[in-house]
Amino acid sequence: MALKSISNFVSFANPFSKEFKIDCKYFSDLSLRHKIVTVACTIFAALLTIGIGAPAAFHWCVNKLLKNPVKIQMRSAERGDPKEQYNLALRYEKGQDVKQSNDEKVKWLEKAAKQGYADAQNDLGYCYEYGLGVGQSAKIAAEWYEKAAKQGDKVAQYNLGLCYLYGRGVEQSNELAAEWLEKAAKQGDEPAQYELGERYWEGKGVEQSDELAAEWYEKAANQGHADAQYELGLCYLEGIGVDQSDELAAEWYEKAANQGHADAQYELGLCYLEGIGVDQSDELAAEWYEKAANQGHADAQYELGLCYLEGIGVEQSDELAAEWLEEAAKQGHADAQYELGLCYLNGKGVRKSDKMAESLLWEAYIRGHKDAARTFPFISA
Repeated sequence: MALKSISNFVSFANPFSKEFKIDCKYFSDLSLRHKIVTVACTIFAALLTIGIGAPAAFHWCVNKLLKNPVKIQMRSAERGDPKEQYNLALRYEKGQDVKQSNDEKVKWLEKAAKQGYADAQNDLGYCYEYGLGVGQSAKIAAEWYEKAAKQGDKVAQYNLGLCYLYGRGVEQSNELAAEWLEKAAKQGDEPAQYELGERYWEGKGVEQSDELAAEWYEKAANQGHADAQYELGLCYLEGIGVDQSDELAAEWYEKAANQGHADAQYELGLCYLEGIGVDQSDELAAEWYEKAANQGHADAQYELGLCYLEGIGVEQSDELAAEWLEEAAKQGHADAQYELGLCYLNGKGVRKSDKMAESLLWEAYIRGHKDAARTFPFISA
């Protein structure tokens, strides 16, 4: 009697085995379509009767009798099964038991996509958008995204929303961008929720609403979206669209900061320095500034430079102060240019140089730094 599920022949196998779970997931999907699985069931039962343990017997069947799942998958794909065509494309993308090939990936994606398989349509759109295995074409990418989006694929809806937002392959439209982003967002797509929050924040394609912006930020933030967590922190800090709360602001900043979000790390540093929503701590302020500074955040580099200059939260060091001020100054940070200019003027952490001081103070002056404007005329005195 044919078995309805592969689980019938592996019921005695170790359910805690990682391999068991992987094999069951794959072969249970094939059990109704491949007689070879029924044969495997028979062999499995025979192995059990001669005293071979269930896990060993099961894996013998899988590894010996069914040792080449690619052939089984290929056979199904060649017969026109769109799901197996899509899965085969993923194999070629990852080089899983086959030689990695974008060309083969696209070949099988196209076969599945033409049969209306939404995942394949979306992935094929991605290939055309970035020229992976095909000639780059934003227009064709948008066409495939739309096919999948109209079937309710939330990732494709998000991708199509971005196409309309930036005018990639379609005529730019804030309204259509918001429409497709909303469809994806309502299905729980995290990036779409964040982008929809941005649309409401800016009033692009939708009527501006701080409340709805904060609402969509929070939905994405609760799923772990770092940008949304940061934006929600700003909302709570300023009381925009939500009741003002320093504590919740710091909480959301920390969630984003722990994911490596440089802006959030900098803002959290400010919270600790000023004791906003958290217990004041110079040490933690300097620690978060440094994390952001190491990612190239100019404001954080400047603040960290000041920490070293004044010994706030760190051991005082003119040399490290000058190093971090220089990093920020290279990015055109006027305050850092001014402070570094003073370091050169007074020989603090760097070799004294009126020429370097004058150059840096001039750069700060032309960027509107008021103290530099007052200091500059006396450089050559």
